[in-house]
Amino acid sequence: MRSFPEHCSTQPSRINSKHSLWIRSLTSLLFLGVSFSASGGEFSKQQLTDRYYCDGVDTGDINGDGHIDIVAGPFWYEGPEFTKANEFYEAVPLPPEESPSNSMSSFVSDFNGDGRPDILVLGRVHKHSAYWYENPGEESGLWPRHFVFERVRGESPVLIDMNQDGTPELVTHWDGKWGFLKPDSSDPRAPWGFSPIGDNEDWPQFYHGQGVGDLNNDGRLDYVINDGWYEQPTEFDQPWPFHRMLFSTDRGGAQMGVFDVDGDGDSDVVSAINAHEWGLA
Repeated sequence: MRSFPEHCSTQPSRINSKHSLWIRSLTSLLFLGVSFSASGGEFSKQQLTDRYYCDGVDTGDINGDGHIDIVAGPFWYEGPEFTKANEFYEAVPLPPEESPSNSMSSFVSDFNGDGRPDILVLGRVHKHSAYWYENPGEESGLWPRHFVFERVRGESPVLIDMNQDGTPELVTHWDGKWGFLKPDSSDPRAPWGFSPIGDNEDWPQFYHGQGVGDLNNDGRLDYVINDGWYEQPTEFDQPWPFHRMLFSTDRGGAQMGVFDVDGDGDSDVVSAINAHEWGLA
């Protein structure tokens, strides 16, 4: 799954006022569940494929027909039926027991500014480079592929417009420093550049626990990790103060959502104590 979208809100993606879309990836199977009322109710299950292609999914209106589509590995599935699979890069079924997927995370965003949603695909943290695939519109066939970066570290990267300049950042770490990858708005097909926001602390490549949200209510999005949080400064390209705070003494969570859970006006953090175990905190 991708990290909490829309400033890390914990709300599900909305199809309309009565239907909420929930997606879960279970080893080799992908299922779609649709709730039939905003206040709860029954769910139906729809299997998208019986092959293992990916570990993460995303949603977006890929063909511009007003319906939410699902992106899962090398396919995007047309909503609202989700029965037609469109291949946008070469599909190779994988053995689930080895978990070798080159599609750990997918993100839907318009990277070249042509008005069509493109797809960013991240592979294994230690094995695969990141690429984005350019939506060709009505043209059929595989999509043009563009190199993004050598490796994207951390197991729960976040793609979001951190400084509200219209271009999203992919928050990750490189050479021991947390920071972000960002496309060049003047040349969106060029490789993305990395900008550090903190000091070198030799963070592990398989880091657990990442999220984005306004923790101090100053109107700017901050970056949250299991070991603390980086405060976005007034000038985006300046060093970000790091507030050390260990959220979990265990492995650390996966996605970390920033949300006012108790309605007291300040921001809380919702995550897991152990990304590979059960439960939220």
